[in-house]
Amino acid sequence: MLDAAYKQICVDAPRMQLREVAPLVKRPVTIDQNESYTEFGIRSFYRGLFQRRTLSGSEFTWQSLYRIESGDLVFSNIMAWEKAIALVDEADAHCVGNHRMLICKPDRSRIVPGALFFYFTTQQGFAQIDAGSPGSIARNKTLSPDALQAIDVPVPSLDAQEWFEKLRTKVAALRTHQAAISADVDALLPAMLAQIFN
Repeated sequence: MLDAAYKQICVDAPRMQLREVAPLVKRPVTIDQNESYTEFGIRSFYRGLFQRRTLSGSEFTWQSLYRIESGDLVFSNIMAWEKAIALVDEADAHCVGNHRMLICKPDRSRIVPGALFFYFTTQQGFAQIDAGSPGSIARNKTLSPDALQAIDVPVPSLDAQEWFEKLRTKVAALRTHQAAISADVDALLPAMLAQIFN
């Protein structure tokens, strides 16, 4: 349903390079030895961000850190070929990442972050990520910043994108609700079986 709806809003939509609608950003963090920082990672197959660890500033001895904000799109440059692509929400907006995370900030006057993220879950969108990650084995399939920024994306009208984003958000809420019900059923099943057979 979402694929069909997305295709519908993209009919005759202009296309622009990602750098025009969601340029790469780097928000360097000045590391304070006495502060704590929560580092994020990205799950493969579009399964979102996770908070890897919280460390004191004194433990970040060599790497630079970069801040993310809600609405950013983040691509793991070494695992984008395995769909390690995520949309940042409020829960993770305080986290930091290292230089391996390519952070794009959508221009909200042109593109809705959720609609842009959805494009990369489509066959056409992911094909461009894959093409921008050359190499034959995992450790060599690196997505370069230049290749990412050169990807062309559909840019439907903002009204159409906002309509699609409401639909995408409703579907995500239904999936979360369905997963919760499934977990409840899984928890009840052993007790029910025990009662039946005892």
